[in-house]
Amino acid sequence: MEDHFFVGDLTGSNPGAILETGIALALKSNRRLVLVTQDHQDAVHFDLKVTHVSRYKPDTLVEIVARGLVEAAELFEEETRLYITQVSASLTSDAISLLNIYGRLWKERPSSIFQSVAGALDERFRGEIGRVLFEQAARELFAHRLLWTDYRSNVARGTDSFGHHATELGWRVIEHIWRQHDPLMRKPAGAPTGPNTGVP
Repeated sequence: MEDHFFVGDLTGSNPGAILETGIALALKSNRRLVLVTQDHQDAVHFDLKVTHVSRYKPDTLVEIVARGLVEAAELFEEETRLYITQVSASLTSDAISLLNIYGRLWKERPSSIFQSVAGALDERFRGEIGRVLFEQAARELFAHRLLWTDYRSNVARGTDSFGHHATELGWRVIEHIWRQHDPLMRKPAGAPTGPNTGVP
């Protein structure tokens, strides 16, 4: 159920198909479900009659499912755009500045954000007050799942290190905010977007 779309054939009111469709309805937007049946509309399970179920014949199935998947993909792209716009508009100026610093650093060389690096690039993050602002901005970005912590133990004898990297969503927000002003503010190939991705 982690997939963005769901395709279900409700022909014959198979209990397993109905159960899986019910779970999908609970987890996804109705318009991202592609439901089909060979049965008449009256034969569709009463719980599913409120959803859009397309009737098909064997020779029209592929076309109906393909059309449904295209519509679902377009809806998903629109939902994603609206979500990214909403997240971007809810960030404080300090959090946006921190994302900007991260994007600029990756344009020049792969890097993770440390407070000292942020302070060198933006005076608001310098000194004791700057450290507090940096921590608050980073926590805000973590809360929105725009950053993740890359923590490495024993990188040098007895020394651990950590930095903050943008998540996949973080990069989408960076690209959304600066796409018109700076086309190079984009996720580069190889940028780590989570602990299970490669680190250059």
